[in-house]
Amino acid sequence: MHLYDLFKEYYKSPPTTRVRILKGKPIETIRFTSRQKSCFTQLHILFYSTGKKIVPLNIGEFLTPMGLAYWAMDDGNKQGSGFHLNTHGFTQEEVNLLSKVLLEKFNLINSIQYHNNGYRIYIFTESINKFRILVIEHFHESIKYKLY
Repeated sequence: MHLYDLFKEYYKSPPTTRVRILKGKPIETIRFTSRQKSCFTQLHILFYSTGKKIVPLNIGEFLTPMGLAYWAMDDGNKQGSGFHLNTHGFTQEEVNLLSKVLLEKFNLINSIQYHNNGYRIYIFTESINKFRILVIEHFHESIKYKLY
């Protein structure tokens, strides 16, 4: 609902909810569809140029602390005293690029781990405070538990 509230002027209609059973537990999902806008088309071309989601070579120009926060809220989790960013859908080369951007742009010491037939990035303990400072102001209150 938070994303819907942020971008509601771009949506055709209010969100719909659906409940499905996953591993014996009910899981509620919320869906909404945006209007066609050139700004979305440009992003689609950038991130889906091959028809599959990719990491563009110039991702460092686009990744901001806010973008990092939304990535972490959506596809991240605290692990021990560090933090995982799940990147399983990307190639090893794309994950290498993301890892390099995290180090060079944000000075976040990290490693790449092979996990469940894909790759994920682990932000090391020595960078977790720096990571929290970068993203905390952009984290939705309901999901800040992921940072501690």
